[in-house]
Amino acid sequence: MSRKPRIHYQGALYHVILRGNAQDDVFYDDVDRTRFCLLMQEGTERFGYRVHAFCLLDDHIHIAIQVGERPLSRIMQNLTFRYTQWFNRRHQRVGHLFQGRYKTNLVDVDSYLLQLVSYIHLNPVRAGIMKRPESYRWSSHRFYRGDDTLPWLTEGLVLARFADREGEARERFHRFVLGGLDSDAAKSEFSPAQSDGRLIGNESFIERVQEAEDGMKGTRITLDGIIDGVCKAYGIAQDELLAPGRGRLASEARSVIGLIVQEHPEITIAEAAKVFQRDSSTLSAGAARLRNRMNRDRTLHDRINDVKSKSQFAVSNA
Repeated sequence: MSRKPRIHYQGALYHVILRGNAQDDVFYDDVDRTRFCLLMQEGTERFGYRVHAFCLLDDHIHIAIQVGERPLSRIMQNLTFRYTQWFNRRHQRVGHLFQGRYKTNLVDVDSYLLQLVSYIHLNPVRAGIMKRPESYRWSSHRFYRGDDTLPWLTEGLVLARFADREGEARERFHRFVLGGLDSDAAKSEFSPAQSDGRLIGNESFIERVQEAEDGMKGTRITLDGIIDGVCKAYGIAQDELLAPGRGRLASEARSVIGLIVQEHPEITIAEAAKVFQRDSSTLSAGAARLRNRMNRDRTLHDRINDVKSKSQFAVSNA
């Protein structure tokens, strides 16, 4: 049976739990943890998501992540793949690092963001590693306290709910987190035992998400639709994408198609490369070069996004 797709919309907040394969550790030392944080920082810049909280324990990870246009699946695929490659090279090992598909819940930002961040920050205390959350170096709690700074961590949405003055907001937040120490973590909505694929929010939030999900049933994204839409936007025939050589317009169009495919994990780069009679690595490299150019060139960035928004590739009948 195929797995149910993750629900995606811009601004969606997820509680993500990553566990080591066969309950093995995913961090051996602080160098590993630093690398994972650097990859999260790069991800916030590349994929436009926000990290509201995180906790890196030896054998598992908690992240509160709010997405932009890019779906969570694409974000996590990039993060786990790059970290696994780096980790395996550093420790001279092979094989999977993480346990299958990560667990995730879709969380109502308005009703449950504070509880989610508190739950994540209290993990080291509940695990018996530390007696107080601010003592643990590898969670975001000490940054919320103001003990250190982390530019890519989004604190403002949480702190704004406690006070207008920053210092007062940080202190009130800290007291709020400490107030959760006596709660039963095993019964929490965010506990691993209760997690995966759940909607956590008030009734109106759950109804809105379910209505949006129902509206998407019977539709799917197709590779043919992507190719057709991009070709129309560029004013070229599909046959031109198959032509040998490195014509600028056709090359850029192929790269745009590769970039769009990477944002929709139900289609693979290998499928697109087969259509264009090229290697997967060639198409992936073209998409990566285009993405890097977009980051440097605002005009190109706007043009490509305009192509994507005007192309009628997004939905076809299932």
